[in-house]
Amino acid sequence: MISGINYGLATPLSSEITISNGTAVQNNFYDYTVTRVSDVPDIQVSIINSGEKIGGIGEPGTPPILAAVPNAIFDATGKLYTSMPIKMG
Repeated sequence: MISGINYGLATPLSSEITISNGTAVQNNFYDYTVTRVSDVPDIQVSIINSGEKIGGIGEPGTPPILAAVPNAIFDATGKLYTSMPIKMG
């Protein structure tokens, strides 16, 4: 779950894939920016046992963050960003 949240933070804030001549310019971690554990605040996750069958748990953390980050920036600045990564300035 924490990795999904971390990925959700990276996508709108720093991760970008650019295409040149039909090929992705970034091809590994040395030229593709991802957030690291040291880049994000401490994340606390609580999982509530619902008694239902357990399935994948990592991915559900990503989609809400992808919406929450641009909305938080809009709330703080009044500027609406409609593409990712968000390039402030």
